[in-house]
Amino acid sequence: MPPKSQTPTAPPAAAPATPAGSSYDGVEAELSIVAQAIIKVEGQIDAVEIKVNDVEKVLQEEGKRNPEQPVYLSMNVQELKEHLKALRREKEALMKEKEQLREEKAKLMDRQAMPSPDVPVEPFVRAVTELLKPIAQ
Repeated sequence: MPPKSQTPTAPPAAAPATPAGSSYDGVEAELSIVAQAIIKVEGQIDAVEIKVNDVEKVLQEEGKRNPEQPVYLSMNVQELKEHLKALRREKEALMKEKEQLREEKAKLMDRQAMPSPDVPVEPFVRAVTELLKPIAQ
């Protein structure tokens, strides 16, 4: 039986909506969450890479001697090869998750870099003033 590896986790939920005026803080919080998720996924990728390297090493050393000899947690060479394929698929899935998180981070950083549009107050004040002139007279 192959060793249990960490299962990939779902990306973190988006931060709750923030009230108007504090969207910058909301983006900062989301960026922090995404950065933490990227670090976590990178750690999972590193763990899978270590497992892949271990399996490859055993395959190289033991597989040459006797392909049917039980090795690596009572697995024969064929089982090791299948386990290695599974680890590589897991690594690929984690790499995709990492890429998605980085894209999300880039979008958040773009959103953070964009200044909020200025509300044209003067035309509004003029329009209200014009509407109120007849009432004031």
